Amino acid sequence: MAIYLSIDDDNDGYGWTVASESQNPQFDLAHSGVYGAIVQYNSSGNDDWLITPAINLTNVNSANFSFWARSHSATYLEDFNVKLSTSGTSIGNFTTTIGSETNISDQWQQYSYNLNSYTGNTIYLAVQCVSVDDYYLFADDFLVEASASIDDGFILNIHDAYISQNYPNPFNPTTKIRYNLPKNVTDGSIEIFNIKGALICEIKIVDDNNYVIWNGKDNYPTFRISKKNQLYERV
Repeated sequence: MAIYLSIDDDNDGYGWTVASESQNPQFDLAHSGVYGAIVQYNSSGNDDWLITPAINLTNVNSANFSFWARSHSATYLEDFNVKLSTSGTSIGNFTTTIGSETNISDQWQQYSYNLNSYTGNTIYLAVQCVSVDDYYLFADDFLVEASASIDDGFILNIHDAYISQNYPNPFNPTTKIRYNLPKNVTDGSIEIFNIKGALICEIKIVDDNNYVIWNGKDNYPTFRISKKNQLYERV
C-alpha cells in the first residue's frame, strides 16, 4: 500500500486527487470500488503528474505495469503519457516514456506496459495528463506484477499477492486493510508512504490472517501524521 505523489506542474491549482463516487454520484470515477483518481481540465493544457513511490525490481525476472483509465466525456477525449524514472520523483528524473495514449475512450480500458527492460533496478512510474481543454480523466486499479526466482524450481508470481482497498476510507481513527499472500509465502509487510514518497509505517503480516487494522499512526519517529481524517490509495 502506498500514497501517490501528485504534482500540478501546470500550476492551475488542480492536480490529481482521489475522489469518491458516493460523494460525486454524477461521475463513474472508479473502475472498482468507490474511490478513483481524477484530474480536471486545463483550458491551456494539462501537465499533471501522478507518481508512484519507489518500485523495487532488483530481484525479479519479469514485471508489468497496468491500470484502468477513461475519459469523462465522449466529446472531450483525454490524453496521457506514462513515464519512468530510475533516479527519483522529480519531474526532471522522468526521462523515459513507456507509453503515450491519445483520445482515451469514455469507457473503462486497461493500459499495460512491459517493464522487463528495467528488472534489476528501483524505478518510479508516472501518469502525466497532457490533455488540452478537455474535461476529466479518471484512473484506477494500478498494479505492478512481477515474477521472481526464490529458489531452484520455484517461481513466485507477485500477482498472487494483493492488497484490497481499505475500509472505511477516509477514516478516523482506524481502517481495515485486507490482503492475500501467494502460496509458499508465510509472511510479509505492508509499507505506508506519505505523499512525498517517504516511508512512514511498516505493518508486519502473516498468512494465517487476511487483514490488518491501521490506526493512522507512523512508527518512524521522523514523521508525524495529522489527526484529521486519513485518505488512502493503494498501488
